[in-house]
Amino acid sequence: SKAQALNARMETEARVLLDEIDKQHVRKVARSAYACAVSCYDKAGASGSPDALEVCVQNCQIPHQQAHAYVQNEVAQFQNRLNRSMQECQDKARDMMQPGYEN
Repeated sequence: SKAQALNARMETEARVLLDEIDKQHVRKVARSAYACAVSCYDKAGASGSPDALEVCVQNCQIPHQQAHAYVQNEVAQFQNRLNRSMQECQDKARDMMQPGYEN
């Protein structure tokens, strides 16, 4: 059906967009986070405390975690808006099928 084809196209386009966001933005943040973590190990060397090393690595991961959470939140908000729009269209179509409906 037309609705299924449109839905499949939207899913494909969304996947393409999310892949592009990942490649152009999120991966850069992830790479920086891992480089930062390697730097923590370099600084700790053989004598640094395990706790300080762990805190350093965790701090390095914060920007990547935030970027990932931001993208996930935006996707969830978009899906929510899309679902509300689809529900509104379904409601309008259902109303149009009622006897006595006038445009």
